[in-house]
Amino acid sequence: MDALLAKKCSSFKANSAKRRRNRVVDSSLSFEALEPRQLLATIVAADGGGVWSNSSTWVGGVVPGANDRVLIGQHTTTESPILVTLNSAVPHVAKEIVVNGGTLRVLEGAAGSAERTLTTEWMHVNSGGTFRVGLATDRYDN
Repeated sequence: MDALLAKKCSSFKANSAKRRRNRVVDSSLSFEALEPRQLLATIVAADGGGVWSNSSTWVGGVVPGANDRVLIGQHTTTESPILVTLNSAVPHVAKEIVVNGGTLRVLEGAAGSAERTLTTEWMHVNSGGTFRVGLATDRYDN
């Protein structure tokens, strides 16, 4: 079996060498169009954290939108978690959310108040990060 395999391999190498010698090499390059891509704006929670819908919660003063990537991390100097809270009936949206060392919290409103919504394609909560719905003393049951 090994002898037969060795014979076939040597025959293949010889034939490949012959094909390479007779081949015309085309050195021109061609480019194909890629599918359209959209770069996401990255919105980072400010050191003080705060309410999602408040512009002062975010570095640069821009509240995240439907095509943004949100990063909620740690305070840059004290390394304490940054807390971002969803506590209003306004729609909270982001294309992607990464909670890395900080906390994203959803608080319940008064009985009968409007529901809180968070719309995203995906959320990743890294180790050290927290996604909390309600409080230990006041679970979200509205």
